[in-house]
Parts: sequence; C-alpha cells; structure tokens
Amino acid sequence: MYTKISMALDNEPDLYDSLTNQVQNVRDLGRSWGLDDDQIDECVQKALMVDEKPKISRRLRRGCLCCFLVLFCFMGGMSLFFTTVTLHKATRLFVTKHTQSIAYPLMRGIRLLTLPISRTFDLRGWHEMECLVPNPLSAVGPPDCYPCQDVHNIIIFNEPVRKFTERYYNFGVPFVAKDPDRKLVHFEDLKNLYLSNTATLEYNAKSLECTNSYVDSIDDILHKDRTSQDIIEANIGVKWRIIKAGSMRLIRTLSAKPYFIPHKGEVAAEMFVFIDAPAAEAHLMPQTYFGNSWLTQASGSREVTLTPLPSCLQNCTEVSVVLQPKDILFYSGFFWQLKTFPFGDDISIQFLGSFF
Repeated sequence: MYTKISMALDNEPDLYDSLTNQVQNVRDLGRSWGLDDDQIDECVQKALMVDEKPKISRRLRRGCLCCFLVLFCFMGGMSLFFTTVTLHKATRLFVTKHTQSIAYPLMRGIRLLTLPISRTFDLRGWHEMECLVPNPLSAVGPPDCYPCQDVHNIIIFNEPVRKFTERYYNFGVPFVAKDPDRKLVHFEDLKNLYLSNTATLEYNAKSLECTNSYVDSIDDILHKDRTSQDIIEANIGVKWRIIKAGSMRLIRTLSAKPYFIPHKGEVAAEMFVFIDAPAAEAHLMPQTYFGNSWLTQASGSREVTLTPLPSCLQNCTEVSVVLQPKDILFYSGFFWQLKTFPFGDDISIQFLGSFF
C-alpha cells in the first residue's frame, strides 16, 4: 500500500503535465472551430458537471411508507366497521345501544369547536341548502313525455278547478285558474311587509338576482324611499328567493297557496318573488324544489312561455299564455321550462312555489 502511494506521488508531475497538455489541445481545437475563450470555458464547465439526483434517506422512506400503511389500515377498518353496522342488524343495535350516551356530548363538542368558524363566516345559508356537495355521478333518467304530447294550448278555468288530483296532479298538463278571491299585491304592499318585518326577512335579503348590477340586496329595492316609479324608470327585474320558515309565513300572508292544492299535499319550504318593470328583460324561471309548481300573478301582467325540456322536444310543443292579475298558472317542472316576457304598463309581481 505504501509502495502504491509513493508511486502515485512520484508520477504526479507527469500526470499534471499530461492533463495540462490535454486541456491545451482542447482549447486549440475550440479555437479552430471559431470559439473564443469564454465559450471554451463554458463548454469545459458543462463537460465536468455531474448530475446529482437528490437522495431520499432510508429513514424518510420508511416513515412515509409507515404513514401510508397506517392511513390505509384506518380507512379500511372504518369502511369495514360502517359496512358491518349498516348491513348487520344485531351489530347496529349493539353499537347504537352503547353509543347513545355519548352521541349528544360528541355533537355538542363538535358544535363548540365550530363556533369560532361560524362567528367569523356566515354559514347560515348552508343550513337551508338541499345539497352541499353535488354528486357528479347522480343522473336522473329522462321522463316519459306522454302526458304533455297532447298539450297544444293552456286551459283557462274561470270556475273552480274540479278533479284536480285525478286529471292534473303529477301530470304535465298546465292550466290557468282565475281566483277572484285572491287579493292583489302591489309594490307598496311588498315594501310595507318588508319594512315591518325587516328583522325576519333580512336573512333572505341577499338571496336575489337583479338585472341592475348595483343592486346587492332586496333592501335596495324595498327601501323606504324607493317608489314604484323608480322601478319603472330603471327597468329593474328582480328574483328574490325565500327559504326560511319565518319568512315563508310572512310571504304567504300576501300570497297564500292555491286553493286546488290537496290537503295532504306538502308545500316546499321555498318560494320566489319576482318584481319586473314593464320593460324588464325576459328571463327564465328557476327550477322549483318539487315538480308540481304554481305561478301566481299578484299584480300587473306578464307573458309566460312553456317550453318542453330537451328530452321532450320531439313529443311536446311550446305553449304560451298572458297572465293577468289574480291568475294562477299550474305546471309540472318535470316537462316544462318557463320563460316570462314583459307585457303591459304596470309593475309585475309574481310568486312561484311548488308542492308534492
């Protein structure tokens, strides 16, 4: 070993001279190719560079693998547990019996943990939402369009509707019922209701869409200084959604549910209020919560067009009608999409609801 080291030290000058000569030959070759010294130095540096791949320590790899295995086992165990509890009745009863005493403290603890979040962000609207996370895999099959294929016009009833359940309930046949006992609702009536019950209705104040981008809340429309002439001059169109029980009760004092709804029918906890100036833009009506829907013309007039849904376009035809004050349009959202157009010289106020 000592002999090899001494031989290397003895040959060191020769190696240095040889390396110097080779470097000089490389430089001469570069100059013959038309390269200057800076370019030659750059080429030499790139040739001597060694790609160093980052090395992951064995301990880090083991730690990541252990974390993955623990997470996988935990998720697998929880899935197995919930599957057993759901499908095996004896296990479900056993778990329910022994967790009943901790269910309330657990939920109360979760609620207390979320209080700082709810104080910082207004999450009340989430409570009224039917679906927090939409399911992209959920799809409703196309309806059978036979109920609407024979509809070529909209029936108008001047007398009370008879045999509603047998002939129209859950079917695609629309009609207009004239209700002389229904009271008119003007812009001032709606404004007075809002100003007298602001504390109850303010929860839904921002649940609106307006053709005027400067309108941020229903308070901008129903402000105490706002007049019907202001709405007409601005050509404003408003869609206001009501989803809270207290607000629903107040709105129904102005526009009660139609008389033809069966006593056993369940009315959705959702209503829409539409305020449209005479020259307001045409707009689509929203999809209601239940399929059986009604549209009340509380004041003014509006032309309504019922267009078949895309799946029924080949079977059904478009129909339209002009709604006058105190008219109630019944239709099924399973077959028809509504669009309203301006008609007349007065402000139009409409109420949209649904039932099952």
